[in-house]
Amino acid sequence: MSESEPGGMTMGAKLFVGFLVVATAGLSILTVALSRQNRALGEELETMGAYLEKMEEKALKGGIIPGDLVEPLTLEDASGQPLDLAFGPGAPPTLLFLTSMGCGACDETIPVWEGALSEVGPIEPVSLRVVCVRAGALGDDLATPPDAMWRCYGTQPGHEGWLRRIPVAPSAVLLDPEGRVLHRWFGHMSETRAAEFRMAIADVAGV
Repeated sequence: MSESEPGGMTMGAKLFVGFLVVATAGLSILTVALSRQNRALGEELETMGAYLEKMEEKALKGGIIPGDLVEPLTLEDASGQPLDLAFGPGAPPTLLFLTSMGCGACDETIPVWEGALSEVGPIEPVSLRVVCVRAGALGDDLATPPDAMWRCYGTQPGHEGWLRRIPVAPSAVLLDPEGRVLHRWFGHMSETRAAEFRMAIADVAGV
C-alpha cells in the first residue's frame, strides 16, 4: 500500500506514534520517580520538624514564662552611663527587646517590632518603658542608629541576671510595673505573633 492510500500510515506517522509511546512511558516513569521523591522529602521534612520542636522545647526549658517575677537590672549605654531598670511603685510597664551582634534574625525582626509599635500609635514613656538590650555588646557596639525608635543597652559580663533566662535572640518580653512577666515572644515574629504583640502592647499602654 502506497503512502497516499487511505487507511495506510506513512513512515513519518509511524515514527511519531512510536515517539508518543516512548514519551508516555518516560513520563510515567518520571511521575513515579517524582512521587517517590516527594514522599521522601515529606518524610524528611516531618523528621526535621520533629527535631526542631525538640530543639525548641530544649531551648525554652528554664526560660522565663508569664507569671515570673524578675529582679531589677543595671544596664549601660554606649558611653558607659548606667540605667537602673527598676520595678515597683511609680514604675511603668516595661517592654524589653533582646538582640545580639551579627544576628540576621534580629535584623529581620526589629522592623516588625518597630512597625507594631507604630501601628499601636504614640506611646508616652509613662505608659510604657521600651528598652533594648544587645547581648554581648558594650561601648561602641551599642551605638544607636539615628532613626532607631529606642536606645541600645548592654550589661557587664556576669551581671546579666534574668536576661540569661531568655534563650534566644531576638526576643521581646513584656513586664508589668512590678516586674512580673506578662508575655514573652522568643525568636522570629510571624504575622500571627505580631498581631498578638500589638494587642498586648496596646492593652498595657492603654492606647
